Amino acid sequence: MSLTKYNLRNCVTVLLISACLVLIGCGTTYAPRAPTNQIIQSATQEIRGSNERKKSYVSMAEAEAVGRRILNRIKPSASTLCRHLGDQVSTRCRNWRLAINDSSEINAASLGNNQIAINKGTFEYSIFEDEIAFVIAHELAHDMLNHRFEDQTNVAIGAIIGGVIGGVIAATVAEAAGIECNPQFQNCDFLDDLIEDSIYAGAEIGIESGILFYSREQETEADLMAAYLLSLSGYSLIKAREFIVNMGISDSTRIRSDFNDTHPSGVERLATFSNIIDEVQTNLSRLPR
Repeated sequence: MSLTKYNLRNCVTVLLISACLVLIGCGTTYAPRAPTNQIIQSATQEIRGSNERKKSYVSMAEAEAVGRRILNRIKPSASTLCRHLGDQVSTRCRNWRLAINDSSEINAASLGNNQIAINKGTFEYSIFEDEIAFVIAHELAHDMLNHRFEDQTNVAIGAIIGGVIGGVIAATVAEAAGIECNPQFQNCDFLDDLIEDSIYAGAEIGIESGILFYSREQETEADLMAAYLLSLSGYSLIKAREFIVNMGISDSTRIRSDFNDTHPSGVERLATFSNIIDEVQTNLSRLPR
């Protein structure tokens, strides 16, 4: 058997095994109903008709006070939701901590281990406290849903599948071109190098694809969980959605997200959040089903 055929057979075998691992590793994903074209159009018009906000100075002391108030109000509901999610969570469902960064940029992050960070700029560009509560709840959701671990897993899976596909393509092209090599009688380093380079190239593409696709999915899932958290905590989802409207203004020219986007487009996020509000408000238990 030639080296090319040997590699092709083994690459296909590994690909099948990798696909099985993906299926085994995938847990339950909470996803809202996809928005219709009509909802997409409505979200587009709302964002494009909105005015960009001006910064309103907030001191660090004020931001820290508001942040503490919001977190203390959300914590009981976060514990309830965390326990409801069961084995999906990575935290102990309590003792969340909030750090305020002295930055004027609108941003926040889940740092893992029940730690949330949010920039002072988020406070300075928000009109309603419900908006800040939404940002904090969104990051809490990332933490509870173990999205940081999912990212690492998806990178590994993407690398494996991308690498295998790259190797299969290289072996198939070589075989179709009549390039074969018998290692018992020939030096086959040139063919090994060709397939190895293709595996590395495919792995890099797989890593990028895994991160990008799952990141958008994670963002939508975190928005959904944040909405449940706000509802359980008595915050207004209508006021909270104003944060998404404001964030979408700088992204108003795009309706759909591109392949290499790590987040949904502003229009997609707002349209999806309309369905999220409908789901939460019509769910009497106020917990994900």
